[in-house]
Amino acid sequence: MYDATVNPRTVQNHKIVIQARTHSSRLPNKVIKPFFHDHSILDIVCKRLLLYYDASQIIIASSVLDKHSTIASIAEHHAIDVYWGDEEDVLKRVINAAKRKYGEGLLRVCAHNPFLDIETMAQLVTSAETYDYCAFETVSSKNIGIAETGLFAEYVSTSALETLYLRNQDKGRPSIDFCQTLSSLPDLFAIKTIPIHTPMENDALLRLTVDSDADFKWAQTFFIKLIETAGWKFNYRDVWNVLASRAKESSSVSI
Repeated sequence: MYDATVNPRTVQNHKIVIQARTHSSRLPNKVIKPFFHDHSILDIVCKRLLLYYDASQIIIASSVLDKHSTIASIAEHHAIDVYWGDEEDVLKRVINAAKRKYGEGLLRVCAHNPFLDIETMAQLVTSAETYDYCAFETVSSKNIGIAETGLFAEYVSTSALETLYLRNQDKGRPSIDFCQTLSSLPDLFAIKTIPIHTPMENDALLRLTVDSDADFKWAQTFFIKLIETAGWKFNYRDVWNVLASRAKESSSVSI
């Protein structure tokens, strides 16, 4: 069960890899566009991670095509390292980025998730132990990380990613949704899930990742309200409470 008392500051034997690039087919530059005042979504993800973790633990995995983009200046501003890799091979980018930081395990973070709960990340690490993959699940056994709500990170071992990469190469398969693929192979990888109580279960509308222009505009408005209500150290409960409040005001919440 999720334990809110686990302090990220005491859990240091891992690294955090942020996946970020600007060449999205649906919404190019979504992670570097102004989102909240002068902050981009990537700025927000970095700033909030640094409230709990040291910059030395964090690395951005980006594309060589973005080497001269705003991603570089954002990383420099936050004193976070960047690995520039193959635009088409996201799994290889993440593996190579992870190898530049100490520790076997990594927390995978996507830069288009401005509502990511940082507080819950520490328990993924402490619960993983000898597991290859660790993520939260609701009591209805629907994996939150894989469902891509945009609220939770995922833990994965570097060695498991390397095994998956070789497997995909042998089978000629792409490695885009690699954590989803890895978690679906319990015979090959040791999988751990952590039950977490949330009122979001069975809510088909809850998907807070920013993928389209409509997502971006809705998220901007919602983020302002969230920061006003809960501040920069908001968690998934705060997100839900503000969502529920807005739902009561408008009778429905849809993104």
